[in-house]
Amino acid sequence: MSASTTYAQDPYASSTRDSTASLPAVDEKERDEFDEAEKDENGVGATSVDYYAILNVPKEATDDEIKNSYRRLGLVYHPDKHQTPELRAIASDRFQSIQRAYDVLTDPTKRYVYDAYGEKGLSHSWDVGPRLQTPDEIRAEYERKMQRDRETEVENLVKSRGEIQVTLNATRLFEPLLQPSRRRPRVTSRREPRSIVDYLVMPEFTQAVVKHSWQATIQPGTTFNVQGTAVARNGIGSCNILGTLRHSYSPKLWGELTSGLGENPMVQLKLVNNITPDNFVTAAATQSSLNSPPPLLFVIGRRLTPQITGYLTYRTGEYNIGNWGLYGTGREPSGVSLGVISRGEKSHIVTDIQLSTNNVAGSIALVQAVSKNVRARLSLGASTNMGMTYSVGLDQRVTKHSRVGMSVDCATAGGVSLRLRYTSVGQKFTLPIIISPQMDVRVSVLVGVVPLFAGWALDQLLVTPLRRRSRQEKLTKIRLDNAEMLAKRKKEAEDAVQLMKDTTARKLEAEEGKGGLVIIQALYGNLESVNPNHLSNFLFGSTSAIPVVNGHSNGGVNETAATNRSSSTSAESGKAGAESSSHNSKAESSILPGSSPSIPKPKVEYIDVTIPVQSLSSLLGFYDPCLGEVKKLRVVYRFQGKLHFVEVDDTSQMAAPLRAHMSDIQ
Repeated sequence: MSASTTYAQDPYASSTRDSTASLPAVDEKERDEFDEAEKDENGVGATSVDYYAILNVPKEATDDEIKNSYRRLGLVYHPDKHQTPELRAIASDRFQSIQRAYDVLTDPTKRYVYDAYGEKGLSHSWDVGPRLQTPDEIRAEYERKMQRDRETEVENLVKSRGEIQVTLNATRLFEPLLQPSRRRPRVTSRREPRSIVDYLVMPEFTQAVVKHSWQATIQPGTTFNVQGTAVARNGIGSCNILGTLRHSYSPKLWGELTSGLGENPMVQLKLVNNITPDNFVTAAATQSSLNSPPPLLFVIGRRLTPQITGYLTYRTGEYNIGNWGLYGTGREPSGVSLGVISRGEKSHIVTDIQLSTNNVAGSIALVQAVSKNVRARLSLGASTNMGMTYSVGLDQRVTKHSRVGMSVDCATAGGVSLRLRYTSVGQKFTLPIIISPQMDVRVSVLVGVVPLFAGWALDQLLVTPLRRRSRQEKLTKIRLDNAEMLAKRKKEAEDAVQLMKDTTARKLEAEEGKGGLVIIQALYGNLESVNPNHLSNFLFGSTSAIPVVNGHSNGGVNETAATNRSSSTSAESGKAGAESSSHNSKAESSILPGSSPSIPKPKVEYIDVTIPVQSLSSLLGFYDPCLGEVKKLRVVYRFQGKLHFVEVDDTSQMAAPLRAHMSDIQ
């Protein structure tokens, strides 16, 4: 948290983002539970130190912001500010960590190494150049070293892509599900004894497709990609090789040249120009035969809202210039299409309408996040040439870099097929299984529901329990291995809170007298079992506190109550204090008073409370009460005599006071 002083007529004026309950996290996609699990299972959360959190500044903080925070913390934690020998000893230990963080973050070289490699990088030798190199030259050497390490680590993630697709024809296996009119006629003959093997009908392999591509960087802004495709269909094979050279001329303009060799040779030239941040234009020409001019494609797009983008596409189709192209095949007609793409936090919708000289088509596709790791897919299309098509599917993330999924595709011209997918580290395997040669809604429902239910049951009854058990065993081992470290962190947090008491007690008295910001109570930890509907406890000077859930490793629940002010701790300028009711506390309770002005007096000096994006467990006065579990911060505070409530994720920003935090219960 940081405290900033200003003058304003409106007591909420310092909080410029008053329209939101809390400041959003940097990127919700980066906050992945598999990343968190990997971090906790490796013990990173238990042993790492966040210097930015110690000084309570964001990672983009300037030198002046770091120095101001250092001076502010020195007023509370410097040993000379305390009288008793016991408090001086505690303050000396706390101030050493503050001094260490300040020394690292104010040194450009050390700060760069810390940002790139963490605290462990500071203890390594960095002999990367002569002693007379400038900081910029040293930084460039670090950049190259970090780039080499990163390329070695993620080479398989970004440089290589592969796909295998095997199509099976299982229509004979599912003939009992088909309607009588769609079953294959059987020739009646004299019945002969049949064994169990005779009833087993194996599906037929009808097609196999293998794709592989790799990418190389020729120079900054220029890449070369090669993709090979081999297809075997009913014993007949074909192959094709595509090479793409892509170059970025500027941040707004880039182009690519693609050439294909094999059964269908072609050359394509494509240019993309981002005219403005909200408008773009794409032009492409594809030449597959010298008998006619290359068909052209033009796309004009505009971002209508932050979530919605519209585009208009025009295809010239095959045309002629004089006698050139006069006797073309005419297989590619001209047409125009209009599409809209909507991207939300949990959904992605694409709609498209196409008009051409020989076809009219429309389609809509929806991808909806059912949970953090499960996505549902639905698409529906209609065409004058191909009839109706629809597809329903689900996919689930099983590890950090792998997903499994299934979908049922039904089309008037293609029948019913079940598609199974598995992707991992840039590699993809797809297994389409043809169920019926004709469109059959009943069959598609049966084929979709049975595997879906079986997959759900397998995940809920076997995969998820095994994953949770495995992770819990790893976390238990890490907690035992780092028990001494966790106890030390808790003791450091309690010492930091003790050093804040006198300062925050004076601030609390002053703020209550003028109706400023007084944080009544804050809970940090696993809050799933803590009822948020306890705001009425804080009305009219009530002394009942929000229940605190106990149980660090065993998950036991115990409700305790404490007075809001007498048994809790305070924090200077919004600095968080965490006081646990037991050593194994999942949710930590504390009082965090800041400062803020009263409305009647204009230009009253006040302090607002801001927490930058970082893990709260690294803040002074905080520690991790439940390593490996999802943590949140829940704050109840009073400002101008009115109750406010806010809850944010562990790595989200928070600012107070905000009108959006005001509670309906007053």
